[in-house]
Amino acid sequence: MWITNLFVNSPCKVLSIGFLVMILISIIPIAAEFYIVSDGGSGRDFLIWDDPKVLDGDRYILAKEFVQNHTGLEEEPTRSQLSRVSSLYNLYTNTGNYEHGLLKKDTLLKIQEIENKILDHQNYTKFCFATSAIDDSCSPMAFVSPLTVFKLAGVSDISALS
Repeated sequence: MWITNLFVNSPCKVLSIGFLVMILISIIPIAAEFYIVSDGGSGRDFLIWDDPKVLDGDRYILAKEFVQNHTGLEEEPTRSQLSRVSSLYNLYTNTGNYEHGLLKKDTLLKIQEIENKILDHQNYTKFCFATSAIDDSCSPMAFVSPLTVFKLAGVSDISALS
């Protein structure tokens, strides 16, 4: 009853004390650093996780860690190790609403164009997976492609598809 009488007699005192209590309750977690995100300094928790730039950054970090953790043995050339990074994989994603996804002829032609640029690059034979420690030529396992399915089916020219 006394608080009601106090509020009726001097409402500013009660409201001011209430605001001070709320401010003090807010200062305690700030002083205890409960609002600081400890994500190792990457700032990842403050980003939009579905944003393409964030996903690309995550893929880059994962690829970099994978390469650092899978270095070659000293006694065997890196290009011929079966248990290490041995094949080049390309990841293709469908961003359109086309019902057949990546199986659209134009998309397959673009994939073939990208893969031909990689395979025809002047330095490709220097980093591709070697057939063995003795044979330096590129192994068939060196480049894994989704177009391999068409090659196995006897379709060598994608542009001939209907």
